Amino acid sequence: MSYTQLLTNLTPNFSPDDIKSVQSYYVFFQKHQKQVTEDLRRILLRHPTFEPILKHQTLETQLKEEQLSNDLQKAAIMKGEWESYTRHLMGQGAAYGQMGLEFNDWYSVVKLFRECLQPYLINDYGKNTQQLLLILDGLDKFMDYSMSSIAAAYMRAKNSRILEEKAKTQAALEELQSIQERFRLAIEGSSAGIWDWDIRTNEVFYAPRFKSLLGYEEHEFVNQFDSFANALHPRDKKYVFEKINATLENDDPYDAIYRLKTKKRGYRWFLARGKVLRDEEGKAYRMAGSIADITNAKKAEEEVKKLNASLEQKVKQRTTDLQQTNEELESFSYTVSHDLRAPLRAIDGFSKVLASKLDGKLGADQLHYLEVIIENVGKMGNLIDDLLAFSRMSRREKKEVNFDTSQLVSEVFNDLMQLETGGQTALKLDKHLPPMFADRDMMKHVFANLLGNAIKFSGTRDEPLIEVGYLSDQEDLVYFVKDNGVGFDMTYAKKLFGIFQRLHSEDEFEGTGVGLAIVQRIIHRHGGKVWAQSEEGKGAIFYFSLKKIEKQND
Repeated sequence: MSYTQLLTNLTPNFSPDDIKSVQSYYVFFQKHQKQVTEDLRRILLRHPTFEPILKHQTLETQLKEEQLSNDLQKAAIMKGEWESYTRHLMGQGAAYGQMGLEFNDWYSVVKLFRECLQPYLINDYGKNTQQLLLILDGLDKFMDYSMSSIAAAYMRAKNSRILEEKAKTQAALEELQSIQERFRLAIEGSSAGIWDWDIRTNEVFYAPRFKSLLGYEEHEFVNQFDSFANALHPRDKKYVFEKINATLENDDPYDAIYRLKTKKRGYRWFLARGKVLRDEEGKAYRMAGSIADITNAKKAEEEVKKLNASLEQKVKQRTTDLQQTNEELESFSYTVSHDLRAPLRAIDGFSKVLASKLDGKLGADQLHYLEVIIENVGKMGNLIDDLLAFSRMSRREKKEVNFDTSQLVSEVFNDLMQLETGGQTALKLDKHLPPMFADRDMMKHVFANLLGNAIKFSGTRDEPLIEVGYLSDQEDLVYFVKDNGVGFDMTYAKKLFGIFQRLHSEDEFEGTGVGLAIVQRIIHRHGGKVWAQSEEGKGAIFYFSLKKIEKQND
């Protein structure tokens, strides 16, 4: 029956067998109604949703409501007078919906009601399986009808605004059907792998599904705690018993993973969860829960651990190899650079001696050759100096301090301008540059290269101008050096920071092509990045970023 029909047809569609099972349940419930109701009320007084509702009512009001509900329930089940009871349920659902509470909380009430009822069921019919199943079937059918009626009214109240606005009713029906489906799944799912331990007698009810998970027939697994204890893997016993004791004594959550011996498949992994029932004095008298076979998941977990361990080892090995290779390359670069100096000095010295001793005896071409040799030796020396500087930036220890960025820029710019003959380059420096927390000497190299390039490439302008500033809207500290020089084609921007890479010929602008590689290495060592923007004939802007850290804000 749909929920729309329930709103108009207030009688359940029960077969004669259904009515028999529901009445069997009701007779059993009436026997324990007082105690079950008290147990449920006591639990709900600790429920986060129902505690304020119950505390808002007096005990007298609660008892009157329970008596009314019991009378209507009895008339419905035993006499077939369903209409009044159904309207009563719908009244509860409508009131609940008007309070704006979530209907999912009703599931917890149903679950708690079943938990309160379960001990009495097992006690009365634990050995009469046929009668037990009959009562459980009646309970399921009765609860399904009751919850459907409550849900119908709840959804009507909750969706009244939608109905008033003439929205489609299909969405409401789908939501109600989803609620019904979740409710049924919750009821059906509760029977899988169920166990119920009577601590006083040490008897345990193992549901058929529990035994089938271990591969046993109903009669092959005795309903005693020892059956479980004997099936436990020897290495897991201490752990499991400690978990159980902690739950019984301190109400710690019972959530355990252990191995149980099956009939034919050896030991398998299980996940167990459970809860404790206590008497009025707080003493645990019953513990119930469920188990689930997680062997396949456990195997997958172990495979993932092995794979991770293998990957970690490979990463460590490759990192070690890479570090060793880098060290060897740096050492090679440093050694080669040093070793090249001696022959270069010899070439330079002997070339100058020859030029001096043969002064006036050499032809124009011969003298030109000697001058070219001396000039190229000088270039090679500069190249070696830059290569050594590049190598040192990787090897030297980084010493970070707080310092005034503007002061450093002014210092570097003034030093560079003293080397310029007739230089007219202007510097526009942002007075509010954020201070840096970095290695000052390394950052001096950064600005020396960036400002030096800016002076060099803007030197052909009538009014060369360099700007140094920062971007205030970035997550990291971002500084920039801007010039109005010749610029470059952004197509080749990726080559900028490579060692010995040049975008202009040596005839146009001198240099070794190492400076920007040094800049990039220094910035990377500080955890930042460097990039550039330009357009041919319209100058260039070089940016670099540094991570913000607490010391930079001191």
